[in-house]
Amino acid sequence: MNSNRRTDQIKQLIAEATQKAFDRGYQTAWEEFHQILRFAAFRATKDAGTAPKGKKRSANADNVFNFIRDHPGKSGVEIANGLPDIHERTIRTILRRLRLSKAIVQKNGGWFVTE
Repeated sequence: MNSNRRTDQIKQLIAEATQKAFDRGYQTAWEEFHQILRFAAFRATKDAGTAPKGKKRSANADNVFNFIRDHPGKSGVEIANGLPDIHERTIRTILRRLRLSKAIVQKNGGWFVTE
């Protein structure tokens, strides 16, 4: 009889430990899900590649934008040649950011200011 009681106690302890482990795993997974969901919501509302509202563009970005406005249809290489004081990689980064902010568009390999 004592043996059956011990067996039942061991089974009960195993069942309780299993339930606690499951609950911890479930809670951890749920917290990770919420963290991913919050990050996805943040990314969805953030304007990719644009400066936060209230901030001005850099002087280099203004120079690139003004060059495109004054010389529409130029390619990235032509813009880089027209602005030798700005590194080509910087110009390419600025072109991407201006495109993402919808300040410029690319058509047929040339850059244009949006109206």
